[in-house]
Amino acid sequence: MKHLVLTAAALGMLSVAPDTTAAQLFDRMSNPKVTVTINHPPGLGLPVNQLAFGPATGRRSDEIVDALQADFVRSGMRVLDRRNLQNTLAEHQLNYGGYVDQQTAVQMGKFLGATAMIVVDVSRAATERQPTSTKTTDSHNVVHTTWHSRTKAYLKVSLQTIDLKTGQLFQAEVFDRNAEMENTVEETCCAEYPSEFRVFDLVVEQVVGEVHRLFLVWSEPQQLYFFADKDCRMNLAYDLLKSGDTSGADRQSAENIETCRSTPNINDKQLAHSYYNVGLVAFLEGKYAKALDYFEQAQKVKDIGITTDAMTQLRRAKQASDDLRAFEARRAAALNPAPAAATGVDAVATAPQATAKDSASPKGTPAARLKALNEVYQQGLITKAEYEKKKAEILRDM
Repeated sequence: MKHLVLTAAALGMLSVAPDTTAAQLFDRMSNPKVTVTINHPPGLGLPVNQLAFGPATGRRSDEIVDALQADFVRSGMRVLDRRNLQNTLAEHQLNYGGYVDQQTAVQMGKFLGATAMIVVDVSRAATERQPTSTKTTDSHNVVHTTWHSRTKAYLKVSLQTIDLKTGQLFQAEVFDRNAEMENTVEETCCAEYPSEFRVFDLVVEQVVGEVHRLFLVWSEPQQLYFFADKDCRMNLAYDLLKSGDTSGADRQSAENIETCRSTPNINDKQLAHSYYNVGLVAFLEGKYAKALDYFEQAQKVKDIGITTDAMTQLRRAKQASDDLRAFEARRAAALNPAPAAATGVDAVATAPQATAKDSASPKGTPAARLKALNEVYQQGLITKAEYEKKKAEILRDM
């Protein structure tokens, strides 16, 4: 049997506004959550197709670089083999010692084929063990001792990024993180200490995750409520959502609004829930304008804290989507630059056979435009409605 436990803070809230706060607490306790994914562009905003790691410095720095490299490779990023870097630099009579001026950086980019270089400096990499104990007294006034064996890890890393296309030197990013694990034993001293290697791996994972967000598109899951009320049959929409039928949940949620409107004695709260659900399903589908419209309609019917939270996350998702789309456009332009116009004999020899329609379109042939559009849609950067509209425009140009 489940019991509702209210904290002191929650009880204090109830004393101020018992009806409203209790209702919102009940909504949060009694309704399920669904995961909405927010996709973000890389934090540096640097279009990268291949990375190189410069010489690393500091204790355990090679271990950090290996972990970063493994993460990049798993994510589909090309990483230049570190063992060949010095040989390649030597072949071009360059000796990289930690500082690169703008001109040298651009030269390195040309013959390395990389678009960015990362330089790692570890200023702290340490572990320590801490033994402690706590005493408690039971109901029979007997003192019991619990022995704690705690292992901590500390890592401070400075990461410098060099854009090898422009020579731009980004401001160093500093990551100062720690992690700990603990084993306990009752009465008899002492517990075994957790492995220092395992704990240090945890702190390395923290740093790797943050560096990942600097260079790669990353996803942020958010847990938002879905109203699964039996009133107005909103539970049917949730069942469809659980089964993965988002389109079905969308249709059912829209029907739930009409059911609420036509059912006698349905209160504003239930009607607001039905509007909210349509907005949340639209949020899941990336239809941000529709989602905001229904969230706002829900708030007009009845002000609900859950809806306010969802609107906040929706605005974040919309901004992240816009930023990601802009980043993808910059990356496409940077990594696939338009070829320089040919002249004279070369122009005759290399010019493609283009039709009048193709020549009039700066974006290329309809087939190429359709392919590019499909790639953008598959990456989730545009909605299905936007995809169909643009597709129709391209087909009309053929």
